[in-house]
Amino acid sequence: MDITQDNTAMLPTGDFEKIDKREKEAFHALQEEMIAMLVKKSNDFRLQFPKLNVEWRFQAEVYQKIVNSPSSVKYSSDRIY
Repeated sequence: MDITQDNTAMLPTGDFEKIDKREKEAFHALQEEMIAMLVKKSNDFRLQFPKLNVEWRFQAEVYQKIVNSPSSVKYSSDRIY
C-alpha cells in the first residue's frame, strides 16, 4: 500500500526568524529529536520488512500563532514510502 502526502498543501513559511534565541535552540532540538525518531523507526521497519523502502518527506515550521493548514494523506495499493 502506498501512503503519500499531498504536497499541494505545504505549510506557509514559519516565524523562525522572529523568535528569540532560546526558542530557536529549542526548535532545533525538537527537529533533531524528530529526525532521530524517524531514523530509528525507519530502521526498525526495514529490519522487519527488508524488501520495502522507507522515504520520509515532511516540513516542520514554527509559528507564534496557530496556523490551520490541513493536508491530505492519499492511499493506493502500489508501493510503500
